[in-house]
Amino acid sequence: MRVELMFPSRYLKAADFGGKSVTNTIASVAMDELQMRGGKHETKPVITFSDAKKMLVMNKTNAMAIAELLGPETDNWTGKRITMFPTRDRMGGKMVDCIRIKGSPDAVKHDSDGVVVEDELPPEPEPAAREPGEEG
Repeated sequence: MRVELMFPSRYLKAADFGGKSVTNTIASVAMDELQMRGGKHETKPVITFSDAKKMLVMNKTNAMAIAELLGPETDNWTGKRITMFPTRDRMGGKMVDCIRIKGSPDAVKHDSDGVVVEDELPPEPEPAAREPGEEG
């Protein structure tokens, strides 16, 4: 058992993923007061999922990645799916475990104004071939 898993939390951590990607449906996005190291409290955005018990505390990197996928308005994220995966990144000069976001198979990318990015739309269907002598 990973040592991180010996200390249960209601928030997701990279060790919870067991090295695999996980796709969940967003139930809500809200600000939550969290107790940080040293007893200090901070208010951070938190995602609750309809199909998972633990919540995701968002950092700016993950919030912007989700906004690129689902648009910048967090109220519109409800019911949408995101895929999270564990990785490592540099923080404070050392490599640490972290969670990152990628699009789920049903996600469509948005620009910073919430407009669907055209190259992410499904291709238009080809017109049906016509038989010789058929009128169009």
